[in-house]
Amino acid sequence: MEVTIDPEVVWDEATQSAKSHLEAEKPALENVPEEVEGFKVRLVWDMALEAIGKWTPEKASEVTGVSVEDIKRLARMYGQEGPVLTGMNQGLNHYFNAIYTYDLIFLLMVVTGNIGKESAGLISGGGSFGISNSNGCINQPSSKGEKPAGPGRNINWTALYGIIHDQELLGKPFPLKSLYCSCTNIVSNQTEQNETIKSLKEVEFLVVEEMTMSDTALYADILLPACHWFECEDLRVRSYNMPYLVYNDKATEPLYESKSDFEIYKMIGSAMGFEDFFDFSEKDYISLWLNSPVAKKEGITYDSLRETKIARNHQLKENPFMGGKFFHQSGRAKMWTEKVVPEYNLGQEIDESKEHLLFYWEPAREANLEAPIREKYPFSVLGEHMRTRNHTQWWDVDYMKEYERQPIARFNPDDAKELGISEGDTVRLYNDRGSVTLLATINSGQAPKTINCPRSFLTREHIDGDFATISFNDYNQVTRNQCYFDQAVAVEKL
Repeated sequence: MEVTIDPEVVWDEATQSAKSHLEAEKPALENVPEEVEGFKVRLVWDMALEAIGKWTPEKASEVTGVSVEDIKRLARMYGQEGPVLTGMNQGLNHYFNAIYTYDLIFLLMVVTGNIGKESAGLISGGGSFGISNSNGCINQPSSKGEKPAGPGRNINWTALYGIIHDQELLGKPFPLKSLYCSCTNIVSNQTEQNETIKSLKEVEFLVVEEMTMSDTALYADILLPACHWFECEDLRVRSYNMPYLVYNDKATEPLYESKSDFEIYKMIGSAMGFEDFFDFSEKDYISLWLNSPVAKKEGITYDSLRETKIARNHQLKENPFMGGKFFHQSGRAKMWTEKVVPEYNLGQEIDESKEHLLFYWEPAREANLEAPIREKYPFSVLGEHMRTRNHTQWWDVDYMKEYERQPIARFNPDDAKELGISEGDTVRLYNDRGSVTLLATINSGQAPKTINCPRSFLTREHIDGDFATISFNDYNQVTRNQCYFDQAVAVEKL
């Protein structure tokens, strides 16, 4: 395969000329001519310093609420003391401006040298076992040697309702007549619930595969009973940055008529005339999934995993950036992106000035105190992950409800006093998208002008409305991120 190499150009102090970074003897960070070989040039580093210089500790404190002293202390830790290990998961992703915040955190680690060495780097969520033969599973031929059609079209969530309603995508016909929902409760867990419900009501045929009668299951034309994972054989790779694969043994037989995902998909595929593509057992499929170079090197097979129950991938590097080696073709960290390529395409207009230099930042859309919408809706709302539920997974486990019994809204004491709200009052949070009615509780740890609500309750568990109705369904211009924290509301005491 032909690979195009377009290396970055640097100013070589040794030869006083512009050269590829691969050839330069002494790349310069400053004192570069303003014009080189007829081209006006500007160093990315100069632009980075200019962008950073605008953010004095005082300005950063004003925007973030973090004290100037704490900001300076963190600066010393990153820049002088170190090494610093930065822990970050998905919370920051739930704002409209999330990508710009993430970029700056990564760049902070790079600029201060807190990546690629012992005791520094990033802790972030995501399975990373790196053994899957997913390509082989997707492209497995039938027992007759027929080639499969391959995976279907990847549709962005925020485009779903428009596609179902208009039956087109990007101005071209896109007939979408049916949906199959499994391993998700989209009515409760996706943003802007009213848009989700519109989609489910308009689609001609909805199949839901579920273990419980979730909010999504209520809209199903056909409801398929899935068994619990204790009732089936499977593999688990969700150890969050731990290089382990766990064998999920069947602890008991499925109850009633419930079946495993594997069985359900095989039965549906066979009934649709594709039985030759499903001519294998659960053991065969897991063995195919484990048929990868990494698994072979580690000696991991279906039988060995059944015996050991857990396996480790020793091929993964403990610190993949050790020595400052990055995945970019130059092997270096990159602060400038020349060609802006969005993660998704919905025909959106893109302001590329935001994306070239990775030192750009803008406030959140609604959580920002200075946003115009805050005049009408003065409170921002955080959608908190509950201790007793993983999204809405354990909503019907009664003994868990002893800890978190019903939906609540946590208010700062000063805000509650201003609104005339006392502990246990019934309040309604609302905006142009929806509303939810729940009980108020007063918490001195709650930040002013913010409300904290657990977001894993079903609609039927709220006094009225649903917390999932108040969020918005838009993506950032270049990346998909659902904004569970970036929502503003007004409050009404009932």
